[in-house]
Amino acid sequence: MGECCVSEDTMDETGDLVIPRRRRNCMHNEDTMGRTIVIHHHARTTLPYVGLQIWKASFLLGDFLLHKMQTTAELDDVIALELGAGTGLLGILLAAKARLVFLTDFDVDVLDNCHRNALLNSRKSKRIASALQIRQLDWKEPWPPNAGCSNVETSVDNQSLLVCLLPSVYGDYSSHQRNHETRFSRPETRNGWNGRNISPASLYSWCNEDLEELENLKIMFAADVIYSDSLTDAFFSLLRKLMPIGSQRLLWLAIEKRFNFSISELDVVAHGYRHFLSFFDNRTDGLTLQDLQGCKTFAGKKLQLNQVPQYIQEYDRTKDLELWEIWRT
Repeated sequence: MGECCVSEDTMDETGDLVIPRRRRNCMHNEDTMGRTIVIHHHARTTLPYVGLQIWKASFLLGDFLLHKMQTTAELDDVIALELGAGTGLLGILLAAKARLVFLTDFDVDVLDNCHRNALLNSRKSKRIASALQIRQLDWKEPWPPNAGCSNVETSVDNQSLLVCLLPSVYGDYSSHQRNHETRFSRPETRNGWNGRNISPASLYSWCNEDLEELENLKIMFAADVIYSDSLTDAFFSLLRKLMPIGSQRLLWLAIEKRFNFSISELDVVAHGYRHFLSFFDNRTDGLTLQDLQGCKTFAGKKLQLNQVPQYIQEYDRTKDLELWEIWRT
């Protein structure tokens, strides 16, 4: 057993908020626990850059993944896909157990930050370094995406030997890490994986090998991606392609319901959440396969949060947070 370090509630020298962690004992299991994950993020963002911020639903899903990793072998050596990876926190957690984790997002600035966090944490683990793949994915474009990379090693660079994670997210930024972050920039070309100059398009492009690996995809996960009806439409449109009818693939989705006052209804409602629920059809019993192909064939259940210990202490579990397991019927 060991003590987790506690940082002061202040701004670091790069202007990022350093959030204090509650002092608590940590299990030092070499696969999933016992060290700090360093996540570079923004305390506040505008709507186009929400992926640069860590949201409470990500913490909830992080707790769920940590609990699965500690108590089951369900995630051992799986191939997983995160939709809307943002800072990369969840994929970095899962990489301690999974064989491959594809971290996907759309905005290049968000992908750059995810790339940075992957590099920071890959120094601690060869397994994490080899498992993480960062790819650009537009939910509104056809699936599968065009394979655009060739002869480019795109897994995270191996930089150290330690294989440990901590169920507490914010790490203390050492001067070395701050210097690394200061050097990271976005010119037309940058030092990419393995230090080679790679264009942004190539750095996050899909390869044929990626698409072959995804034939064995088992787990998908996403956090706080339900806030825009058009984005939710695109999300489920993509899921239909990633989860064919009869597929055994699962999606774990963490949601924070957001309420607004509706003049038409004279009430406070969560329109985005209501739209999300519209994709589920509980009337599939007895329908033929031909009928199912024209129906809403997603099934889902809310998971009981009291069955998921809270390892990450930097958030409050409010009643507006939900965790879903989704599959195709």
